[in-house]
Amino acid sequence: MNMDTRLLDEKNEQDIKEAGKILRRGGLVAIPTETVYGLAGNALDPTVSAQIYKVKGRPSDNPLIVHIADIKELPALVEEIPEAAKKLADAFWPGPLTIIMKKSPLVPMQTTGGLDTVAVRMPSDPTARAIINAAGVPLAAPSANLSGLPSPTSFPHVCDDLMGRVDGIVNGGDCEVGVESTVITVVTEIPRVLRPGGRMIYVVPGAEHLYQMKAVLYDTPYKNPVQEVAYEGFRPIGEREVSGSITVPAGQLEALFAMTPYYWKTPRDGAARLAALPELTTDIAFRFLVFEKE
Repeated sequence: MNMDTRLLDEKNEQDIKEAGKILRRGGLVAIPTETVYGLAGNALDPTVSAQIYKVKGRPSDNPLIVHIADIKELPALVEEIPEAAKKLADAFWPGPLTIIMKKSPLVPMQTTGGLDTVAVRMPSDPTARAIINAAGVPLAAPSANLSGLPSPTSFPHVCDDLMGRVDGIVNGGDCEVGVESTVITVVTEIPRVLRPGGRMIYVVPGAEHLYQMKAVLYDTPYKNPVQEVAYEGFRPIGEREVSGSITVPAGQLEALFAMTPYYWKTPRDGAARLAALPELTTDIAFRFLVFEKE
């Protein structure tokens, strides 16, 4: 590739508008975010997503993260917004957290790597959000590097990789976080962290975790102490609470039970009582411990 790459500056309002114009017409622009620079394109255009994969040299079954500038843009992109996603977004957006949900028909399979889910985040970097607003569309934006090379955290690094390969590169200085976002899925009944990022969220079962299940299993239910886990290279910066309830049909009770710490120490009569239930409605509570990379 040998394109004429425009070098744009985040401090120039006209350059932000120009970046939006390029993206709106189907071009590719490398943009700054608080995590790493992203190779951005219209997330709703399958040909643009295909071009992102081509420029990066990235396998097309590796999903692209969709970036939005406002929570109001989320409903159009997903089948539904689970309660866990609402609480996570309220607590951590804008910021370096990507949430995976079931996608809507608006998001092409080329953007999601052929999956029926979509990864979405709202960056805290004001330039990134200004460019998304200027483009008028959500932006697919994987790291702005060639596949196999380090994710760029500064303007010169992006230029080294993508000069002549994209329509524009926006100079936003050095990235604040410098590590990719944390990725968490809420498609599963219990939210699960798939990738720790610059800020890592660790899910810890709360004291009331599956309390009604324990009430069935034991004559005298007990509460678990919450065990905090130390992570080398990370420091704790806070925590959030997420709670709710789920109804589990009989066919899934055994599988859910086997995932709990009660499985190996449950009396047989307790397990028999659980197996006899037609369904179980149980409260679930989690603490999300938030760590920042040191």
